Amino acid sequence: MRKHPIKIIAIFIIVVLFATQPEKSNPKSDPSDNIINSTLTITDTVKSLLRASCFDCHSNETKWVWYTYVPIASHFTIGHVNDARKHLNFSKWKTYKAGRKLNKLAEIKEFVSDHEMPLKSYLWLHPEADLTEEQRKIIIDWAIEEVDSMSSLIK
Repeated sequence: MRKHPIKIIAIFIIVVLFATQPEKSNPKSDPSDNIINSTLTITDTVKSLLRASCFDCHSNETKWVWYTYVPIASHFTIGHVNDARKHLNFSKWKTYKAGRKLNKLAEIKEFVSDHEMPLKSYLWLHPEADLTEEQRKIIIDWAIEEVDSMSSLIK
């Protein structure tokens, strides 16, 4: 028994990982709170780009794919989604105060233009979510227009 403590510990860790699966959820939310249904001037193109490249992590509409059922990968992925929703949840857009909306739009512009979003780790398994430079420009221009529009309403 004492000759193989590393094997015993490894087996224990594997059993624990398989036995404990974090919850994969898409919390219920009011569809009218969704950014797609907001008062923003959001074109069909922008809606489509946000859905394709952002909604899997930044909304309550996550598509839980096969690897989210694999231990370790599930912990990693679910943690990322939960963290992403805390930072920006498009399903709760209308519940945000004006200042937070302005901040989130500015962050969208910054992260998309700096190629920080979508995350590279997400794109490894979802290459279809990658944005071309033209698509990035569409989102950036939209975010800038919304910030300008909202800023003038707040003042």
